[in-house]
Amino acid sequence: MVSKTEKLLFITTVVIVIIAMAYAIVPMTILREKYIFQISDGLDGFGGKAQFVHDKGTLFNPNKNVNFANADISKHYFAISYDLYTVLSYGLGYLAGQIITRIAGVLIGFFALQGLLKYIYQNRTELQTNIIYLVSVAYAITPLSPSRMFAFATLPLVVQLFLNLRNKTKYTLLSLFAFVIPFFSMFTAVLVFVLCLWAFFTVVCWIKDKKININLCLSFLFLCFSTIILYRYILLEALSSGETNRALITASTSDFWLRFKVYLQDGQYHSSGQQGLVLLPTLFLMTIWIVIYSIKYRKNEN
Repeated sequence: MVSKTEKLLFITTVVIVIIAMAYAIVPMTILREKYIFQISDGLDGFGGKAQFVHDKGTLFNPNKNVNFANADISKHYFAISYDLYTVLSYGLGYLAGQIITRIAGVLIGFFALQGLLKYIYQNRTELQTNIIYLVSVAYAITPLSPSRMFAFATLPLVVQLFLNLRNKTKYTLLSLFAFVIPFFSMFTAVLVFVLCLWAFFTVVCWIKDKKININLCLSFLFLCFSTIILYRYILLEALSSGETNRALITASTSDFWLRFKVYLQDGQYHSSGQQGLVLLPTLFLMTIWIVIYSIKYRKNEN
């Protein structure tokens, strides 16, 4: 029997998710080609590159030269990786890719974190179940750059996979799922940390258990192999003798603390967030609700 509290929580959850997705995609859906994607500095030209490659139809033809500024250049200069976000934006067009990314990112983030928390708290009370729903909503609607939405949304799945493999003493085909993690991630923002932390905690488990976990080791190899395949342009740039725009534009050490302070206040320094309008008020109201519900729950238990 579903209680009134659970019904109310479910309705609240659905409403918040719908509002968050509508806020992100309705303007793009209505305005379509007239929608303006702002570029705050000279380094974030992803939208233009994505639409250009889409129009030329060269996403899966890396060796084909394309005409740009009255010159034929290699598609390698567009630094195309084959993660899900890039494939959607380059394959379907930037606008369609953005709409699908923002809808799928919210939904995946909600169900992924909910699944992880339920896996961790298997013997949970009604209060813990309700908190899991609220925390999952907050995680799902956290404002992010679209290029990072899939990466952050699937992080709980990565953690749950690691925990599952951690508890397996014999080889399991479950380790093969590590091969698809880079497809949903982003190397420069999330995946590089996933690789480092996976390797680190594999060593920790080895020291603690005094034996090597074959599943964690194989999964790490699958992660590395898949990363090299999907992000091979990074290797091409690293092995290249030419300079890149990222190397030319660097922040001095004296600017670090100033930039860090601005980041804490406004988010990414060249693209200020809107956390003060949506995220923080939502988290504040959820926190109050959790505190009040916790007090009532403990009184009823006593």
